[in-house]
Amino acid sequence: MTDASKATEITIDTSDMPVFGGLCCCNQVLWLDFPAFVGCGGQNECLCIKEEFCLRQGADPLPIVLGAAEGFICKLGLPCCSCALKQPEICLKAKAQCCCIVGNAALPPDEDTPLMLAVYGLSCFPVVGCCVPMKDVRAGAANGASAAPAANQS
Repeated sequence: MTDASKATEITIDTSDMPVFGGLCCCNQVLWLDFPAFVGCGGQNECLCIKEEFCLRQGADPLPIVLGAAEGFICKLGLPCCSCALKQPEICLKAKAQCCCIVGNAALPPDEDTPLMLAVYGLSCFPVVGCCVPMKDVRAGAANGASAAPAANQS
């Protein structure tokens, strides 16, 4: 990992955050730690395109790049955002944070972004409950949707 990718890498632990919404291979959780959630940043990769953006306090600016860059065919980078063309490695992987919402997407789904269904805090699959922590959703998905946390059931 290069220093440039560390600037926007979303390293927020979403395990204890309540699920707000999710449909199939994407989800959103609520980050309620003020003022830590102020700002936005993220990384998105879809086939051959990789995008990054970062407007968070304390984060280093992205490097200014125009042309070839390490690991990319070409890249256009400004201090707040970048877009690059690269050899495809995955179909879709995205993680972004904007204020109190942290979103994940993955196709195919992975451990961080399991298949799920939730709306306005009400989780329906793979676990049933209200404001279920993301770690319980991941555990339910890992157990084949058979486990539901008793403490969070409504």
